Amino acid sequence: MHIEKIKFSALRGVIFHVGNDMFGADAGFLDLPSAHLEQINVFGGRNGSGKSTLLDVVRALSEPRLFQTLKRSALNQQVFHGMDLTFRGGNTKYPKSPSPLVLHVEFESSRTPPVLALRVLDRANHDEIILDELYSRILPAGMTITEVNKVNQIVDRMGVVIGYWRGPEQVCLSKDFVVALRSILSELAGVDEVELSSAADLRNTASVNLRLSADPTIAQAVPFEYLPSGWKAASGLLAWVKKQNNGAILVIEEPETHLHPRLQRVLAMKLAALARKKDLQLLVSSHSSVFLSPEVWKSTDRKPAVDVAHFHVDGQHIRALHGPRVENSPQQLLNELGVRASDLYQANFVIWVEGPSDRIYIKYWLERWCQTNRQKSPLENVHYSFVLYGGSVLSHYQANEILKVGQTISMLSINRNSFVVVDCDHDFKFDQGVRVRTRDESSKYKILDALSEDRTWITHGYTVEWYLPRKFGKYLIRKKDGTIAIGTALTKVELAKKYVKATASSGFRNLFKRNQANPINEIAKIFQLINDANK
Repeated sequence: MHIEKIKFSALRGVIFHVGNDMFGADAGFLDLPSAHLEQINVFGGRNGSGKSTLLDVVRALSEPRLFQTLKRSALNQQVFHGMDLTFRGGNTKYPKSPSPLVLHVEFESSRTPPVLALRVLDRANHDEIILDELYSRILPAGMTITEVNKVNQIVDRMGVVIGYWRGPEQVCLSKDFVVALRSILSELAGVDEVELSSAADLRNTASVNLRLSADPTIAQAVPFEYLPSGWKAASGLLAWVKKQNNGAILVIEEPETHLHPRLQRVLAMKLAALARKKDLQLLVSSHSSVFLSPEVWKSTDRKPAVDVAHFHVDGQHIRALHGPRVENSPQQLLNELGVRASDLYQANFVIWVEGPSDRIYIKYWLERWCQTNRQKSPLENVHYSFVLYGGSVLSHYQANEILKVGQTISMLSINRNSFVVVDCDHDFKFDQGVRVRTRDESSKYKILDALSEDRTWITHGYTVEWYLPRKFGKYLIRKKDGTIAIGTALTKVELAKKYVKATASSGFRNLFKRNQANPINEIAKIFQLINDANK
């Protein structure tokens, strides 16, 4: 039994709500939009926006005393305080196993003391038949043990199974843990093998046997407490998920704790594979851009992918950003999540260049431009970053924002603030300063057509080296067809480093050829775009 949709009004500090009608009924609540869930559901949003409240709405099915903690300290009779969970699939212990099955909970503030009303409703035929009902007085002591048992019985009759992952503190050493640790071996730095041990050995030694890369011939018994926290967090979660009942609903809060982004990606793929294998429904809250990325939940095997939905909770709405029923571009997903591009790619602005020598030149020119114009120089890998696309590899990239199926990569899905530097090569010529295309087709044209002019820089000469002062021409070979190549004396990177050292004391304009087009305007443009991206 999985949750099909969820909605709630005026619980805890979350302010989205509807008003009661004059009779205190919930007619307005019935019309409130619901969040439609899929098999894997990831909820993002700022601290205090309602993510934990949303997960506790589900978690309360396995920990009934949580229901009363969902209420506000003061109930407003003009506001509806409650929630609906709609379930589909699975088997119930009710006659005819109605579907959809609705768990309706509300806090009735008109009574003294206020009452928590919990009802299981059959809305299969557009009617509302009460299948189960419980009233619990809201007292300082909370639910009685009798009421807790009654809720547990109702949840059991519904056929709903809930699991809750508290976090790394829940991890314990077991055979399942060791098996899970073996499954992430590729992410265990310095480890060649994780050896399996019997349950008895694990109890007696409280250690995991590892064959380390430094000496793979002998297994080292590493005490469980000394294992890296990230290894324990990832393996512990995978071991716990593997033990859950098939068809269960699992609530997981912030699984990124202690994990490097690379290990987060591995964990997401393995969680998706387990969800598919065991028919699990996952509800995950996260501040990690990795888990908030739609692509990270895709399995590497050829089996059908699970459906994934991403939501943004902002204290007023639960907004669907991505999923089978949502048409959104990666750009919209980033904007709605409030995720800065740096969360996806280590910097708020990405400059795409063909090779490492281009990075050296552009970084140097940017720093010198800032010195000349008395501007604070942006920091690489903080305010911006370079991506090397390497010549012909450009054909594997696309700049439009719609994710495609296949081997192409959406540049803007990696970073929405992209700037592309493209060598002129034989793909362009300049006629009185106007750029003209010289071929019928080129992978460069595909990128440039999708990006605005202020996001691209086409070099005036064959390559970036064309801008260098004439004294550096002795290191370049100019062919009859206009091609510029580096001679045998230096590599492109060595030439770039030599240029930086030789011009360190030169004025800014002396960094380039005289009386010809120079890249000063392009550098100024890059600075402004970086500045805008970091506001």
